[in-house]
Amino acid sequence: MLKSKRPSLNRNGIIIEMGGVEAVAIYDEFENSHVAHVKQTVVSKYPTKKFDSRLSSGLFKPEEGSYKEYESTRHTLVKVPSELKSDDEASLTAVQDQLNSFTGIIQRVVSHKVSDVLTEGDEWAIENVEEVTVEALEERYETRDSDGNRYSSGKLRVSVADGVVDDILPKEFSRRVYQNSFVEDVDHREGAISTEQTEDADQSVATLSA
Repeated sequence: MLKSKRPSLNRNGIIIEMGGVEAVAIYDEFENSHVAHVKQTVVSKYPTKKFDSRLSSGLFKPEEGSYKEYESTRHTLVKVPSELKSDDEASLTAVQDQLNSFTGIIQRVVSHKVSDVLTEGDEWAIENVEEVTVEALEERYETRDSDGNRYSSGKLRVSVADGVVDDILPKEFSRRVYQNSFVEDVDHREGAISTEQTEDADQSVATLSA
């Protein structure tokens, strides 16, 4: 099954290569929605040797291979018509065909305020569904790695191994959302420094929300 292809971009010398958006599965009923699970591989290349700076140009370009690479996979859910079924390969192909028809990406939204990563559906649920609370959504969307360690602006905020919490660092929340056209990620944090930790590790389907 062919994936859609997306461009790479340069963020202050860090090369971000976006893979194609790939249809993984269809779920007939996921939190009261009919959705498709889609994913996208992201490779971040950090220069190990730079000849320029934020203020000046470089006389030489970075040497070939002078990058340290980090690969991660973004996941999200998108709503699809109910006639597309989870046990039907043709339905999954139809989703992939739609993905291939757009220049879309899985966009990352990150903020120190959980309200910046909530949809109108989340806000409705907070008001109308007893078990959905702001605290529950904070737990769901707080930035963490695959081991459960929680980060704030690339720094370790909560360590699972020893339970240590850095109260000086504010909570950080992140979410993946599908966009039909290429757009930049959205970063609402103040003073954030881009590091490999700021791109979260793979998420399980249980932590996704359309």
